[in-house]
Amino acid sequence: TAGLAKNLSEENLEAEKKLIEAAKLLSADKRFDAIVIDESQDFLNYWWESIRLSLVDPENGKIAAFGDDHQKIFGKRKMPAWNFAKFTLNENIRNSHQIAETASKLVDRPFKSRGPNSFEVEFVLSTEENAINTADDMVEKLTDRENWQPGEIALLTTKRRHPQHALEVDKDKEAYWQ
Repeated sequence: TAGLAKNLSEENLEAEKKLIEAAKLLSADKRFDAIVIDESQDFLNYWWESIRLSLVDPENGKIAAFGDDHQKIFGKRKMPAWNFAKFTLNENIRNSHQIAETASKLVDRPFKSRGPNSFEVEFVLSTEENAINTADDMVEKLTDRENWQPGEIALLTTKRRHPQHALEVDKDKEAYWQ
């Protein structure tokens, strides 16, 4: 594992150098007056520098970054030490009322749900060993018996990707990210 960690560290350093260099080389017509970022809680530190360097005026340009520390996927990631205004939102208009009500039980601050009504949230219990089969059964139920379209389904996982996701990504990484 030490060798793998070293390789990943070297890959990240190489990616960081390339991204920052690419931002520095942007011509004036490819730079931005302002940038809006969503899900900023998951940004890597060097992404911030490349974003800043992509501004017409890197020192005084405008960046609006929106994030929620309760939704961090990748653990501790710091916001840059720039002068960001911080606001706490007390309303959820992004999710259905049912999803917002479920999520409200998982956070330590109250908020109002202003989203539309939708389907009830369904929790599906499974063992870790059987999680993939349980997920497959639920997707099959939704698509084959309840007529949901694949684009209407989000499968949230923890610890590992679903094998089909891994297969699609590994098959053609460039096409996947496109």
